[in-house]
Amino acid sequence: KTHRQVHAEKKSFVCDTCGKAFFPKETLETDKLVHTEQKNFLCDICGKTFSKKRNLETHERIHKNERPFPCDKCGKSFSQKVNLSVHYRVHTKERPYKCEMCGKSFSQVTILNNHYRTHTKVKPFVCDKCGKRFTQVSNLNAHYRKHT
Repeated sequence: KTHRQVHAEKKSFVCDTCGKAFFPKETLETDKLVHTEQKNFLCDICGKTFSKKRNLETHERIHKNERPFPCDKCGKSFSQKVNLSVHYRVHTKERPYKCEMCGKSFSQVTILNNHYRTHTKVKPFVCDKCGKRFTQVSNLNAHYRKHT
């Protein structure tokens, strides 16, 4: 193991519920709220549940294909304003989330959290057919195709 990997493993915080690894610890605490909040608002179309009515209403835009937030640079539109803000970084080249292990920067915090797994070697996604583990859900999905 490299010197940085040893330190990365010490600094990684893994969620007991979903297996995802987080750094810093505050991001793990935020993730835990997702698992413990009571979710009383049900989407009639897909069955997904939400803890807040407004989150259900925002989610329902996906099913209605409502995208009221257009990008003034390229015209792409989004169902949520936050997604437009994240998308806008494509045009500004802004990368505000920096890896404390290697210095690489990312446009989204979720991409940074996924990146941390390259340092920690945490593999939370498991193939239920053969037990092979993966750092990214996309790699697990690609692997599943090998079983068919």
